[in-house]
Amino acid sequence: SFLVTAFSIKRHCTAKGSDRAHALTIRILLMVPTYSLVAWLSLLYRFTTFSKVLVAFQKLYECIVLFAFLQLLVVYLGGIEGCRRKLKPENCRHIIPVSWFVQTHWATPILFVRRSLSLVVFYVPVLLGCFFVTVMAYFCGGHTEFKLVTDACSAVTFLGTFLAMYGLVLFYHGNMELLIPVKPLGKLASIKLLVMISAWQEFAVKAANYFGAFDAWVERSKSHYTKEQFSEAVISALLIVEMLFLSILHTCIWPASEPLYHPLQSEPSNQTDPPEPITNVEEQTRPAHNCRRHFADRASLVLHLHDVLDFYREIKRHTPSETTAVLE
Repeated sequence: SFLVTAFSIKRHCTAKGSDRAHALTIRILLMVPTYSLVAWLSLLYRFTTFSKVLVAFQKLYECIVLFAFLQLLVVYLGGIEGCRRKLKPENCRHIIPVSWFVQTHWATPILFVRRSLSLVVFYVPVLLGCFFVTVMAYFCGGHTEFKLVTDACSAVTFLGTFLAMYGLVLFYHGNMELLIPVKPLGKLASIKLLVMISAWQEFAVKAANYFGAFDAWVERSKSHYTKEQFSEAVISALLIVEMLFLSILHTCIWPASEPLYHPLQSEPSNQTDPPEPITNVEEQTRPAHNCRRHFADRASLVLHLHDVLDFYREIKRHTPSETTAVLE
C-alpha cells in the first residue's frame, strides 16, 4: 500500500493543474499509509489500551481528510466567492429528514455557504482537542479516568462526525449540478465507506471474541496472545489488507488529470463586478517539473491548524458585514 500510494502521489506531484487542488489530494492519499502504519504498529506491539490512542489519531486524520475534500470542492467551484455567486437560491435548503422540521429556504446563498462549510471547519479543532485529551488521559490518568475520557471523546467524535458529514452533504446538494463532472460521491465513498466498514468489522470481531470464537486459536498461540490482543491483531491485519485494496482503488478514483484540478471560472455577479480569478496564473502556467519540491513540502504536512483558520477567514471575507455575527 505504501508503494502504490507513493506512485499516486508522484503522479500528483508532477501533474499540471491547480497546485492547491493537487496538494489537497495528496493529503487525502496519505490516509492509506497513515492507517496502514497505525495498524502495523498495533499488530507488532500488541497494543490493547494504547490502541485507543491510535484510534483517536486515526479519527483525527480522518477529519483532516474530510476537511481536505471539502476544500477541494471549494477550490473547484472557484473559491468561497465562486460558490456564493454560482449557488442558486432555490438550492439553499435542508435535505431529508431535516427538511421535514425546518423551513424550506432557511438561508440566502451567502449564509447557506457559510453555515454548511462551518459545520466541517469546526470539526477539525474538535477532533484535535479530543485527541490531545485522550493522550493526556493515557499518560497522566488511571485506568478508570482513561476509560471515562475515551468514552466521552467517542461520543463527541460521533456527534462531530455526524454534523460534519451533514454539512458536507448539504454543501454538495446545493452545488450538485456544478459538481457532476468531478464525480464527488465516488471520491467521498473512497474516504468514508471503508471507515464505516472498518467500524462494523471491528464490532463484529469483538463480538465474536466475546462469544469465544477465537478461544481455540488463543490456546494454540505460540506467541501467548491474550483474547483481547488476538482480537486487536485480527482487526489490524484486516485493516492492513483493506488499505492495500484502497490504495489500488485510489489510483482510479483520484487520477492526476481530471476536471477537478482545473477549477471553474467565476462569473461576475453584476455588470460592475470583474470576473473573480480562481487560482494564481503562475500556478496554472508553471511547468510540471518545477512543482515537485512544492508538492513534496505540502505532502509532508499532516495538519495545518492555520489552514483551518485561513479557510474560516476566507469565509468571513466573502460575507457581507451585516451577516458576520451569524456564525459567531
